[in-house]
Amino acid sequence: MQQQSTVWSRSAHTSQVDVQLNSTMRLISGTLHSTALPWLPVLSNIEPPALPRKAATDKLVEKIVKHDSWPILPDILNPPLLQLTSRKPLWLDLQPVDIKSRWRHNWKSAQVVNSHLVCVTPQSGNQVSTSLGNSGLC
Repeated sequence: MQQQSTVWSRSAHTSQVDVQLNSTMRLISGTLHSTALPWLPVLSNIEPPALPRKAATDKLVEKIVKHDSWPILPDILNPPLLQLTSRKPLWLDLQPVDIKSRWRHNWKSAQVVNSHLVCVTPQSGNQVSTSLGNSGLC
């Protein structure tokens, strides 16, 4: 999936892409349409779509900052004023994100029925133990 594109990260049509990604996660995990959206990434062992997009944007910004001669650098370091409120320029959110820790934080703060079935343990490495199997939440 090319969902990690920085173009999709700022698009007004991201929700349409997310609908297709959710459908794919339902297919992978074998869940029904009534399954709550926060459960889909956990059950299919795929990061929530917004997090890889943010990580791709962070990687692009890091690459831009490393190249002093690129003409876009002043726009990143000294961003212009917003002229259109509907736009989402990437310099509005320059804080880098760690996908795993943000995913874990989002899961802990989500109001999901039966979220206690997923136990997040630091010693489990890349996986989270559930009563049904393992997930990539941690």
